Amino acid sequence: ASEPIFCGRDVETANIMNIITRDHSSHKGLIVLPIVGLGGMGKTTLAQHIYKETERYFDVRIWACVSTDFSVPGVFKDILESESLDKLRVESELKGTPEEKIEQILASKRFLLVLDDMWDTVNYDGWNRLLAPFRRGQAKGNMVLVTTRSPSVAQIVKTTNNTIELEGLDPEAF
Repeated sequence: ASEPIFCGRDVETANIMNIITRDHSSHKGLIVLPIVGLGGMGKTTLAQHIYKETERYFDVRIWACVSTDFSVPGVFKDILESESLDKLRVESELKGTPEEKIEQILASKRFLLVLDDMWDTVNYDGWNRLLAPFRRGQAKGNMVLVTTRSPSVAQIVKTTNNTIELEGLDPEAF
């Protein structure tokens, strides 16, 4: 079977890739970039495309689906069980809490984390707890992409003035 063709989000893809590859982004701490739009606008599809396209830029890429039941322990569990971290994990060497394990696995690696489908159940405290292991002792140029329907979630999570807002596809792309 052939790969489906990704089309119609060239501007958004270019914006995100520019943020990822831009020289000065590699000197910053963690960048969190929200992708916001109504259901069915293609947020997850765009994030999947970016995920595929960025393999050479990151040592580790992690995908976690958040959905309506946002809980920090639940998201940590999903991240630790993700295929990407599974390859890196040497269970016997890891000690401590899930946060500490994530921190140990990602130490000095450049990573992309996609948190897909985040809902309004997130708040500042939970968000800061979730990000803590991704901020400590990490390489520069790390990125978190968050897909959400909620502009208020985008306000909570973003670390830059950039938000990727998806509208419907133009008729030509459609």
